[in-house]
Amino acid sequence: MATGGRIMSADSVIASAGSKHNMLVFTLKEYKGVRTFDIRKHYVDKKTNDLLPTKKGITVTSNSFDVLKEVIDEQHDKIKQWLSPIDDFVNEIKKQKELENEYVDIAKFNDRDYQVQESSWKSPEFFQVIAEGGIDRLVLNEKHPWIKTFIHIQKEIKKIDNVEEMQMLVSQLLRLLMNLLISFGRARHLCEGAGGSYAEILIDSVMFNWGIFLGTYSNDEG
Repeated sequence: MATGGRIMSADSVIASAGSKHNMLVFTLKEYKGVRTFDIRKHYVDKKTNDLLPTKKGITVTSNSFDVLKEVIDEQHDKIKQWLSPIDDFVNEIKKQKELENEYVDIAKFNDRDYQVQESSWKSPEFFQVIAEGGIDRLVLNEKHPWIKTFIHIQKEIKKIDNVEEMQMLVSQLLRLLMNLLISFGRARHLCEGAGGSYAEILIDSVMFNWGIFLGTYSNDEG
């Protein structure tokens, strides 16, 4: 169930799904003594953080809800087969991937300045990227074993005074980078197996964009 944004209404929200930019909200409403069940797309206003409704949705009364429920119960398999896996969310992501394959907006993926800082928090998450205007902040979680090792190697490199120590630290650093890639690959594999699932499509899109961003930063370093 998704969360995010505050709802400017006394209506009773019983469930929600999706991201804060494309959220489906299920609400019990009452207007002039008439009670209704509303299913509607919402979005979070960037300026006020309010959760606002769109025109995309339906409102049903008690009678129409009974009819709707009866049809869904009786025709569940047929409706599911017709809809799956095609719905607005999947279609939007598929269209995005098609656009990525046809054309990449170079300006969007240009490298830009970023600052690195260290912090500590209890989570398997080992880093965060926080966008602040034209500069990003890369925050490393010092409590994570991978980051601990990375910081240790970084400090040791500054102390090196012979070739053998340098070779050893470079070897450790390369191993650390390989661990990063293999662990990401294994995490991605956990999302596979359900063809066309949301997770697979999203991960594929992330990997595609990650590759582009990495290429732009690497070209700049070269």
